[in-house]
Amino acid sequence: MKKIYLAFWLFVSPSLAFSQTLHAILVSDVEDRKLGGFSLGDEGRIMQVLKTAEWGTGLKLKTYYLNRTSFTAKAVRETLSQMRVGSRDVVFFYYSGLGYYPGQNDKFPTFKLKKNALQIFSNNNLALSLNEVGNILQNKGARLNVVMADCRDTDPGSLEIVAGPSIDEDVRQVFLKKLFLGSSGLVKIASAKEGQQVFALIYTRIFGSTFDNLLDSGFNGVRAATWPQFLKITESHPKSFGIDISNPASYKQTPVFDINEGTRSQRRNTTPYASYQHAMTAGHVSGALAVYGHEGGNYEELSDKISKAFRQNAKIELIRRNKYPASDARAKREVKEMSIEDYLAYFGKAAPLIKQLDTDLSSVKRTPNYEYITSLTIIETYDEL
Repeated sequence: MKKIYLAFWLFVSPSLAFSQTLHAILVSDVEDRKLGGFSLGDEGRIMQVLKTAEWGTGLKLKTYYLNRTSFTAKAVRETLSQMRVGSRDVVFFYYSGLGYYPGQNDKFPTFKLKKNALQIFSNNNLALSLNEVGNILQNKGARLNVVMADCRDTDPGSLEIVAGPSIDEDVRQVFLKKLFLGSSGLVKIASAKEGQQVFALIYTRIFGSTFDNLLDSGFNGVRAATWPQFLKITESHPKSFGIDISNPASYKQTPVFDINEGTRSQRRNTTPYASYQHAMTAGHVSGALAVYGHEGGNYEELSDKISKAFRQNAKIELIRRNKYPASDARAKREVKEMSIEDYLAYFGKAAPLIKQLDTDLSSVKRTPNYEYITSLTIIETYDEL
């Protein structure tokens, strides 16, 4: 039975946030005849998430692979117990393979690992559960522990989710820091309720796809960069539970998760991040202005929305040019500087004449937390000046 569990325990000093290790423990049943290839694929997707987290947060990735001969409860326990974990580190445990529920009231699964000699000859039950892994890691004292299991029993069929490319300001590091360094508490997730038949690959792909989509969604993603919002989006992903089979209702997955608020000490040691409620990328600014220029609309609402994305008294460098290239003798170009308030007042009158509006992404300057734009170059093209 395929399940997911995620334990999240955070208590970090903001001033030391960038001298940490991201420990990745990957336990994968790569030798299973039918599902071993899926385990390798899932492992690769999780590694991509963690490598992206390393890039965006300053965490140093250290990876432990447990498969083939080390795919046993004994090897996993020894690895976890021998890990040297600092109080500011992050630990991400990922299991990909078969799993089961010892009892009907168990919310999270137990792993189907290889049996070692002690189990075989003593007939002792030395099975490793996901809850046990979470308890072991919490007791080691890392700032954040993420424990995730993707246990499966069903062929995935076909499912492919690809995020589209985006050319705009890169705010991925803001998303990653807010999600990994700006939260506290304990979160547990199961990809489906006990007793439901679950497709292999589905939840890991949805988890990774949701992560990638939010990462590439500019400040819309940053605004959703909390574990409660992230999990709700993962839960409601349209392709997660709408598999096209003869009887979809019998295969419906219902994710389960609990979210507990962090303790006072955890909240005190968590890096604070703004909500980014009004933040916009430079591309979204130029897009909103261009749409208004071509289609019209409520100018007061547009002006209010854009002005809130800028710090008060932010500077705009306005470049006005005609349609001819710079090499043409007829080319004309004007440059002036103004406040964002003055620019928006001017734009309301000039918009019908502007044939193309762009922003110079290399010119963008922001406040230290990246929430507000402080300086931006806007390029307007006219038929004639």
